[in-house]
Amino acid sequence: MRRIGALVAVALVAAGCASYPRHVSFATVDADPDWSPDGRLVAFTSSRLGGGIYVVTPNGIGLRRVVRGAVSDVVWSPDGRRLAYMGPGGTYVARADGNGRRRILGRPYSLPVWAPDGGNIAVVGPDGLQRDGALWAVRPDGSRLRRLADEEGVASEGGHAAWSPGSRQIVFEVIHDRGRFVRRAMSLSVVPAVGGEIARLTYGGSAWDDPAWRDGVIGKSTF
Repeated sequence: MRRIGALVAVALVAAGCASYPRHVSFATVDADPDWSPDGRLVAFTSSRLGGGIYVVTPNGIGLRRVVRGAVSDVVWSPDGRRLAYMGPGGTYVARADGNGRRRILGRPYSLPVWAPDGGNIAVVGPDGLQRDGALWAVRPDGSRLRRLADEEGVASEGGHAAWSPGSRQIVFEVIHDRGRFVRRAMSLSVVPAVGGEIARLTYGGSAWDDPAWRDGVIGKSTF
């Protein structure tokens, strides 16, 4: 989860028969920020007022909620017209104003990432082999769900996958070593967007968070 901040307010509540006040903390967590493609808005998830997706201008003006409820991992579509996010029971797509909400996948699919051409959304989902997960792609309307990477254990927590600028490849985090007393080894791997042979880029880290494409692939590594 991409957390950007938390606002903590402290209230004083009368403590019944006690002679001193009781301190009760209320925390509001704002997380998962994502810029709109035109740079005019930032969408994020929040626990405030029952939770939901909020949008705000970069100067902090015009804060408004567009989706209500417990949500996470909000991402804009490349054309700025839609939002994909995790909500109750699965993965959703809605218009940027929150209307037209549609659940496109049930659980346990998670971590949606739009392809730059807008034609597909990558998600992490079950692989059927009791491993950490597999990389899948689905159309924004929920059709044509297909598994892309089934030879490795795809990490189901932590960093998101990332599409190449031309929507032809996806880089993602892979778990190789799994054992009760063995430290898990991570790597970054690339697979074609249509599925196929996996190319390993790195090996040996304990975590690779939020890889991103530029001229090549870059990632933040933690050992």
